[in-house]
Amino acid sequence: MGDYAYPVVILGNWTPNAAKLKNKLQIYFQSPKKSGGGDCKVEYDENSNSATVWFKSGDARENVLQRKDHVIVIDSKLVNLNVSSKTQTKSGTSGQEVTPQAAAIPENKNRLVTDRIVLENVTENVQKDILGLMVEKISNVSEDDFSVEWIYCINKAVISFTNINDASEFLANCSKDRRFQQYNLSARPLEQPTSVMVENLPSDTTEELLELSFEREKNGGGPIKAIKMMPEEQAAIITFIAPKAVETVQNKKQYISKVPVRVYPYYESLETALYGKDRSLWNLPKPFTQSISHTLWIFLNKKNHTGMIKEHMKNYFCEADIDTSTVKLSPLPDLLKRRDLTVKHIDDWQNNTRYMLHEVLSKYKTFEYHVCASVWSKTEKYIENAVQGDVTLEFDSAKGTLTIAGLAEGVDSLKSVLEETLQKVTSQIEREKNTVSEMMELESHVFYVLQKDGIQQRARDKFPELKIDYKPQDKKLVFVGLSNEVLVTRNEILEKMLQIKQKRVQVEPSLLSFLVKVDNMEMSSEIFSPYNINAQYQIHQGVVQITSISEQALFEAETQLKNVFMSQTIDMEDKELLRKPEWLNLEADLRKIYNSPKITIEIKHAGNGKMTISGISHNVKMAYEDVSGFVNKNTHIEECVPVQSVVLLKFIQEVKPESWKTSKNVAVDFEIGGTQIKLSGGRFYVQEMKTSLLQLTSSLHIDSLRISKPGARKFYLEKEKMITGILMKDYNCMVMLQEESITAQETEEDHMVWATSTMNSSKKQDGEPSQNINKYQAGKQKTREGAEIQTKEGLSIILRKGNIQDATSTVIVNSISEDLDLSKRGVSLAILQTAGSQLQDAVREEIGKASADIGDVIVTEGYRLQCLTVFHTVCPQWDNGAGQSEKDLREIVQNCLKLAEKAEARSISFPAIGAGKLGFPTDLVPKLMLEEIFIFSKLCPFYLKEVFFIVSPSDTETVESFSRAFKSQGLNEEPEAEQLAHDVGLFGQISSPTKGTYRMQIRHLFLEVLSGDITKQTTDVIVNSSSPDFTLKTGVSKAILEGAGQAVESECVELGSQPNCGIIMTAPGNLPCRNIIHVYVKNDPMDIKEKILSVLLMCEENEFNSVSFPALGTGRGGIPASSVADVLMEALVEFATRGKVQHLQTVKVLVFQTEMVAEFHKSMQARESTALPKQKSWFSKLTDFFHGEKTSSESKPKPKKSNTHISRPMQRNTIPASFLFCAESLQDVTKAKEYLEDLILKEQMEKTIKDRCIALLTTENIKQIQELQKQHRVRITLDDTNSHPCIQLEGLTRDVMTVDSEIRDMIKEIERAESLLREAKIQSYLVQWQFVSQDDKPEPFDALTNLSLEKAFQSKESQVELKIENKDFRVNFQTLKAETWGVTFDVKRIDLIGASIPNYWDPMNHSEIKLIELKTDSKEFQEVNDMFVATCSNFTVKKIERIQNTSLWKSYQIKKRQIDEKNNHSNNEKQLFHGTSVDSIQKINAHGFNRSFCGKNAVVYGNGTYFAVEAKYSAHSTYSTVDNLGQKYMYLARVVVGNYTRGGKGLREPPPKDPSNPTDLYDSVVDKMDNPEMFVVFHDVQAYPEYLITFS
Repeated sequence: MGDYAYPVVILGNWTPNAAKLKNKLQIYFQSPKKSGGGDCKVEYDENSNSATVWFKSGDARENVLQRKDHVIVIDSKLVNLNVSSKTQTKSGTSGQEVTPQAAAIPENKNRLVTDRIVLENVTENVQKDILGLMVEKISNVSEDDFSVEWIYCINKAVISFTNINDASEFLANCSKDRRFQQYNLSARPLEQPTSVMVENLPSDTTEELLELSFEREKNGGGPIKAIKMMPEEQAAIITFIAPKAVETVQNKKQYISKVPVRVYPYYESLETALYGKDRSLWNLPKPFTQSISHTLWIFLNKKNHTGMIKEHMKNYFCEADIDTSTVKLSPLPDLLKRRDLTVKHIDDWQNNTRYMLHEVLSKYKTFEYHVCASVWSKTEKYIENAVQGDVTLEFDSAKGTLTIAGLAEGVDSLKSVLEETLQKVTSQIEREKNTVSEMMELESHVFYVLQKDGIQQRARDKFPELKIDYKPQDKKLVFVGLSNEVLVTRNEILEKMLQIKQKRVQVEPSLLSFLVKVDNMEMSSEIFSPYNINAQYQIHQGVVQITSISEQALFEAETQLKNVFMSQTIDMEDKELLRKPEWLNLEADLRKIYNSPKITIEIKHAGNGKMTISGISHNVKMAYEDVSGFVNKNTHIEECVPVQSVVLLKFIQEVKPESWKTSKNVAVDFEIGGTQIKLSGGRFYVQEMKTSLLQLTSSLHIDSLRISKPGARKFYLEKEKMITGILMKDYNCMVMLQEESITAQETEEDHMVWATSTMNSSKKQDGEPSQNINKYQAGKQKTREGAEIQTKEGLSIILRKGNIQDATSTVIVNSISEDLDLSKRGVSLAILQTAGSQLQDAVREEIGKASADIGDVIVTEGYRLQCLTVFHTVCPQWDNGAGQSEKDLREIVQNCLKLAEKAEARSISFPAIGAGKLGFPTDLVPKLMLEEIFIFSKLCPFYLKEVFFIVSPSDTETVESFSRAFKSQGLNEEPEAEQLAHDVGLFGQISSPTKGTYRMQIRHLFLEVLSGDITKQTTDVIVNSSSPDFTLKTGVSKAILEGAGQAVESECVELGSQPNCGIIMTAPGNLPCRNIIHVYVKNDPMDIKEKILSVLLMCEENEFNSVSFPALGTGRGGIPASSVADVLMEALVEFATRGKVQHLQTVKVLVFQTEMVAEFHKSMQARESTALPKQKSWFSKLTDFFHGEKTSSESKPKPKKSNTHISRPMQRNTIPASFLFCAESLQDVTKAKEYLEDLILKEQMEKTIKDRCIALLTTENIKQIQELQKQHRVRITLDDTNSHPCIQLEGLTRDVMTVDSEIRDMIKEIERAESLLREAKIQSYLVQWQFVSQDDKPEPFDALTNLSLEKAFQSKESQVELKIENKDFRVNFQTLKAETWGVTFDVKRIDLIGASIPNYWDPMNHSEIKLIELKTDSKEFQEVNDMFVATCSNFTVKKIERIQNTSLWKSYQIKKRQIDEKNNHSNNEKQLFHGTSVDSIQKINAHGFNRSFCGKNAVVYGNGTYFAVEAKYSAHSTYSTVDNLGQKYMYLARVVVGNYTRGGKGLREPPPKDPSNPTDLYDSVVDKMDNPEMFVVFHDVQAYPEYLITFS
């Protein structure tokens, strides 16, 4: 193979594939790292399925052969390679192993390849010199020809020969040597090493660093097989792939991180490196000494612990000599026999040994204490007795030291005992030398107080050896102890004496007399000590004086003195009793019982028929009972027994006579209608009877039941005899109907309710017990003083002079500051002082923060006030008429009233909130508060019946202002129901701040009319009157657009091209306002009113505060300024009364022509100081609608929904029927209540009337309904606040049914009138009758007259009578003349839409209905067909017919025109499909789509007529059914969809666009708002069946 002369034969279990196999083997064996090989060539023999690898280097060949395992990957499988030096002949037979260059000289199999021999089993018996001589003899060499390295730890030695032949000679002959055999030695050749031991490595050396360093050929290294790091020895074992690297790496100096390292060959069979001469340098370290405590050394020897220590140190190759306290530590020879021995072990032996000795001695401890000989002599025995076996004690008298040594735990235990004992003995010796004795004077009562205070105990705690003794006879205190102890204690006593307090206590003379007779020291101990009161009392100068250490103790002692001692006085009305023997005997017995052996009471006759018993309270009471009992038997008295309820009194009188008729000594009187029983007779017997009756009343059970159902009182009174009999018989229970006051009786059955959108009164459930019946009864009985107003709903408003804190109403209102400090304002301070500090705490706790906001209402209980609840509210400071403070005060009044109603309060008291320091005008406060109360009254409060104004008599100005306000309302009078809604919103006075400028307030709006340039106005909004496309540039509009700039003009063009309602809003451009609102107004005052109202609503919706109008319509429109002024005022009124205006405050009108200002001024003057206009009747509303007067709800944009819906005046609620029950068991009371409640409720009925015409009820209708509910005692709830107005009836069944019938008759009447007006409206679009007036101008009749004329004309009547200008006329249809008393008018009939029939229709020829089949080649046919097949391509069209129905077409066009006008655009029509059956075709062709058939096919989105956008939906078999000929039918209809919304099940008409305006409805509904697929209409004329498609 030329240069490749070193072959290796490779065998393996591989699949024959010469090319892949040769490539894999070539890559593997040429990699030194993978196989150990190098540069090579591969031959593959397919016959033998083997390969031969020829290496260029013999070393590479040897490296490959020495590696045990060779593995390659072929086809994702591991293949193990068998590597040998034998070659394969071409015949496949095994050949001989060849040498490099195919040398012919055969290799000697026994040839030794190493010059090192390992001797095993080399024990300590084999001396080094003997072994050397033995080697010289066996191998016949000199000592210079070999070296011996002893490895003691494994009993081996390695002989290194300088000549390999000498090694072979030794190995061959050693086993024959007698001495070799005698030492039982064995020899083997040492393998060629592949690893080295690297020592003295830096601590931060990594494996990667070693690999990079020792692989470098420059350093003598080579490919590395493995590295084993030994960081604790700062060494590593590196294994090379080629053995040659071991020799070359040793021959060069090696550095790691510039630190020289030592490299030695490492043999795996020896598990150590050979160090050669370096190993011989290792010697045992030198011994050293370590001193320990002498006392500890004694302990160790005494307790035989030294042996344990020695054994422990041997584990660390150390021999410890502990014969003295200086311990000698020597290394053991076994140290050099460690298998892993390194230089580090030798160098660190001393430090490691010293550390281990310290560790073994750490469980021992020594302690030295300085002690003088005298102290030691007194404590020696005690301390020695305390010494345990694990401690040794040594006293050195020369040094004066005491040393203890032993186990640490024993030393620590003895240390504390030793210190305590020595300290104690030292102190005793010191005390004996310095003890003194002193005395100080001290009163007995003072000493006992100080003693009780603990002065002696504190002195003993501080100075246990100090002795203190008190000598009461000498009144001296003796001290025995050290002078400093005596001094400190004496000073402490003197300081305490300065704290002594004394107080004189006034007691009754009789009690003082008793105290003089008893021992005060003994008595003080008895009455004060059990209660831990440190005090003494004594009698000093005829007065009781208490001594104590603190004011608190004085107070407690005084309290205890008054509690323990008492004096009772008995009135001896009969003086002769004291002379009777019975009394004398009783007195003697009492003295014997209570004054032996100690005096505890004193009985004295005080004269004037009085007797006193003084002494200890308990005994005094018992003696008093005996004496008073004797007196009571002969004293006549009268008593009253209170009862909780009149029903309880009646039950005792009628059902329990045995409880009061048994005693003959007592007279019993039952108070008729009252709540007490009067008793008279002997005191003893009266008291006995009273107790019996009280026990009886407490054992009986009473309860109340309140039933709010209407007619409950009426039903009970009708059935009273039957009900009371049943309850008494079945449940032994008495029931009574609680009588109300006259006012309540009069209004008991007035219970009409008008529902609003935000007020949901919280009421108790029927049958819930009344908790405060008696209290409210009492309140109604009080006499009223001052002015009073009573609203029509029955709410009493009462003005009183007085203090708010004394009010007895259920609730009082308190005005407080924002920081919740009740002491800051006059009213709140007065309330706080009466209620107590608990009120302040309750306010802060309730709100949970440090301050409150203006308008907040905090609710607390009344505490010591006479009311139940207090409403604390924060009122603002007056803002000088800016408006916000007035608004806040109004909301405060409303919130308090509503909260009181919610809390079921009967009455509420207000102070003059805002007056005084808050700065509100004196006249404004009562006016404002009264207005809000009237508004609240219309909510028909159920519980709240009285509202009080409490005004301080000293505030004469406020009293007068309230009096004037009440007087202006009229005492005990109220305006009519229709007017009440308007009383609170009058037009204000006109003011003129500058010439030509006029101002007026309308409710909360400020109107200002002036002449000027509107483009200069700084209001939030200015209004521009423009054209339909909003591009008008003449007059005012030109000035506004030019002033605003081109950007605003462009915005107008863009918005004008989009759908709109004749009103848009743009940016201000260059003008000083915030926005510009552009409107298109027709030459019609009503349209102007509508647009003004829409602008006002848009301003409120966008939270604008001010707006400026031009004089709309007076310029190019030519409308008189007076008309514009009137509609402006009407629009402002409607806006102001529509709901709660929160943002818009100022409305300006800028009149360009100065002379027109006067017209506006006149309109303002006509309304100055007048009420708002009354509402129209339903008939007027309908008439306005059908004559073109749209309601404001049709204007756009829509206003935001108001927080509170303002509706018609409300009526009154039901006064509950309250029943009182009494029985002997709670169960009987409960059952009786249940029976009565169930009986009444069974008679109750609820019924709801739903009809859209309810929203059209007039005030007259409401009065009729009021009369019905008063007559039949039925509760009526009228709700017209949503899209489904309804009336709810509740009461007795027969009454509900009667009222239901009456109300439905009213609704039918309204529906008939509405139907008539609708018919008249439709007819007015078809035909118009006119008459020629006296000035020869044709004038149209009104819609109703027009309908009457047309009906008579169609009925072929010859004449008809009617009124023209309030005169009766007769119209002759033949002459077309209207005649009356010689006056004649011409009349004529005009067909309005006769020419509106489509021009593509075929001639009707006087027919009403025609079906025209379209020709298949006509454009009309193709258009309809294309629409059908767009989604129904799988069907075949048989024919398409056009339906020509003149009247149906006209009705449809009228409806379309109405919707176009309402929506202000004509994009309201769609062509939609409607599937049908053959049975319905003729009906639909003749009469159109009839809603009465809805539900036949679908009612998912409402009960209307359904139309589909795509034909495939209508073609479904559910809608388009197959006839007998196999044909189906479908209409393509014209449908006016207009504005639509999503439908819902059950709808009978589209829902309203705004819930607050139920009359403004959507035009249709759909299945979904996003790309609707189905439309539903609810008017029959809203769709026209244009084409009938027949298909199959």
